Amino acid sequence: MSLSARSYFLLIMFLIVTNLGGCNSHATFEDNSFENCFNDFLDPGEACDSVYGVDQFQEGDSCEARGYAGGTLWCYDCTVVTSNCIPAATDCSPFTDEGCEDTVCYFDPNAGTTFCADMGGGFEGEACDVPSDCASLMTCLVGTCRRVCNPGATDECQNDAECMYQDWGNEDIGLCPLPFVGCDPVVGIGCDNAGDACYLQNARGDGFCSANVGGEPTGGPCGADVDCQPGNVCLQLTDPSQSYCTRLCDASSWCDGGSAWCAYHPAARVGFCVDPELSCDPLNSTTCPNGSACVVVNTYGTTTCMYTHGIQEGEACDLFNRCEAGLYCATDLDWKCHRLCQAMADCNPDECFEMQDWPQNNGQAGYCRPPQ
Repeated sequence: MSLSARSYFLLIMFLIVTNLGGCNSHATFEDNSFENCFNDFLDPGEACDSVYGVDQFQEGDSCEARGYAGGTLWCYDCTVVTSNCIPAATDCSPFTDEGCEDTVCYFDPNAGTTFCADMGGGFEGEACDVPSDCASLMTCLVGTCRRVCNPGATDECQNDAECMYQDWGNEDIGLCPLPFVGCDPVVGIGCDNAGDACYLQNARGDGFCSANVGGEPTGGPCGADVDCQPGNVCLQLTDPSQSYCTRLCDASSWCDGGSAWCAYHPAARVGFCVDPELSCDPLNSTTCPNGSACVVVNTYGTTTCMYTHGIQEGEACDLFNRCEAGLYCATDLDWKCHRLCQAMADCNPDECFEMQDWPQNNGQAGYCRPPQ
């Protein structure tokens, strides 16, 4: 090919390529190519993208829309990942795996149903997103692998702890209390170093070891848990200007021989002792002193007057991070604040779930939650 002919050929090819490029300069990519991925914008035709750190999906896309029972989609390299979706409900046994073929039967506490899935590797107390992140005989509750059991059984949980019934719509499946990690803050023991004592670390009942300096007895003023004698937690009750050392308790270590009540939830491992004289009406906090609120402190309906942390409806809560007055921390459901109620009309469109275990309320109070 002569030089002039070769130059003419290259010119023709250049014009063809540039014209094609011009035709596609505003093209919509129907696949998840990297040309428009990671641009902090969910482009048309793009299955998903991370928009300023938050996964975004096309309208209507969800685990449920894809045929799953629930769960959460996530986005990886602009590709939708369904590993955190919960498979459709299957009638199976989470105790024997009967009803599943070469897979494990899991209980979904949010839906109250069972499903089959490949076994995960999470052990009791480890982090999880969905039940199938955990090993066999487990479920996932509030991001933690929990052992399922037959309610009332005393030979299925660690340390012969009683399997506790849960108000989640399936009376045949209960939960084991979480085993203590490290030391035991309720009695203050379990530390390796002489002179250390165990203090409460979080609402799950985990403990940490710190120097035992004696500290204030139960009822004494405090500013932190380590200001108190072991076995206490520092709480602000009804005094607006001062917190006090308050006795911890659990299923086997109750309060003052029964003269006080234990604000203890079976799905957790630790609670605190409350004065029966401060029992109150959770639907009317005006009887509580100094502007404190009437708080329902466990699934048995135990109430007491104490200051809250202003946590609002729908926000995460626990026994020590309490909801605003008129709300209930649903530790039997999702560990979030729900409105207290007396009738269905108080909850529309949700239902007013009457807690059968609330004897102090005489059937007068429940909390709002979606229909089960």
